[in-house]
Amino acid sequence: MSKIVMCKVVASLVMVVVVSVAGADSRSPQAMIEALLILEGQAYLDARDALLAGETEPGRLAQQIREAWAETQAGGAASQPDWLVLAFADALAMHATHPQEAHRLLNLEGLDPEIYGRRRGAVPSALTELQQMRHVAPLMIELYLKGLGWYTWLDDATQTEREILQADLLTVIGRSGYEASVPFLAAVIEDRGNIPDDIFTAAIRALGSTDDPEALPVLLEVLDAAHQDGDMAVYALAVEALGGIHDVKTWPYLRAELQHADPQVQAAAIRGARAYGSRWHWDHDPAWGAAVRREIGLRLVNILAETDHPHIISAVLAAVGSLATTGLRDSLQNEAESTTDRPRWGGASSESGSRLAAPSNALGGAAERLNQALSLVNRSLSRRQSP
Repeated sequence: MSKIVMCKVVASLVMVVVVSVAGADSRSPQAMIEALLILEGQAYLDARDALLAGETEPGRLAQQIREAWAETQAGGAASQPDWLVLAFADALAMHATHPQEAHRLLNLEGLDPEIYGRRRGAVPSALTELQQMRHVAPLMIELYLKGLGWYTWLDDATQTEREILQADLLTVIGRSGYEASVPFLAAVIEDRGNIPDDIFTAAIRALGSTDDPEALPVLLEVLDAAHQDGDMAVYALAVEALGGIHDVKTWPYLRAELQHADPQVQAAAIRGARAYGSRWHWDHDPAWGAAVRREIGLRLVNILAETDHPHIISAVLAAVGSLATTGLRDSLQNEAESTTDRPRWGGASSESGSRLAAPSNALGGAAERLNQALSLVNRSLSRRQSP
């Protein structure tokens, strides 16, 4: 966009603001956001600042944009996704109401080489800082979609620092509880062909962390696409992410994956089931939470008795403590008492017929694994009963 055209756009936006403040028709905020969203780089910055300069009540501006956009949608004339308009309307207001956070986003110490280079490990990360600002998720969405080309510290940033910023933004937006988070993350996932793999996988994890039922169909689409592509790494990632969606509709899909033939996927499903059944997330439906923990526990007992795969065993042992119930304890005890380990020896060595191969169940037999899980469950139950 030429400088002359840019100036005309900015001038028209300023005029719209002035007219709307004076009591113009209700569609003027819609015109503002339409014009703003098509801009990039410095043109976007100038237009945004022009809007804010002419608005004495940024919260009222955001509300005007919301209301006008709702009318536009009702009339079937909307040309932008509603979540995008919502996020940018809120971001406009937050530049005025949360200036410190807006400034801090421009100066993330965890991505400044002169700062993180002095730390142990010297690894760039913005996650800690961003988590302290999750209440300004709209500003983070604006940064992700519009800001990577003009945030000043990025002038000298490496590609690694840039991608870490993007991934950390997605992670915190997913945890923010902001109403536009799910459709925003879904849009990032749909853009897979234009983003690095690390950003794509960060978006999947972030979608699971929203704990929003609206994320379920998006994750199921990811599963279907990964299945069609034969991409078991992405498939496993999406399965594990299902565990963060604490809704009764999630469980049938997660339960089915607990029997998946691929160990990578089965281990991911166990981790997902652990997160899904966690008692801390079922305050809204404690009866269902208790019921699903009992079912998960029984399934984990069966898996532990039957598998020799180290990743699956580790996943089960990591899960049983947080899922501990008296029913799981009793099931483990009964199964352990009825199980006798019989070492399974390999055939004769090619070098010597008298030398036998090592046992295949290197992490211990079924009874040993069950007793180890029982010990973890007893320890967890004991801690809960302690005063």
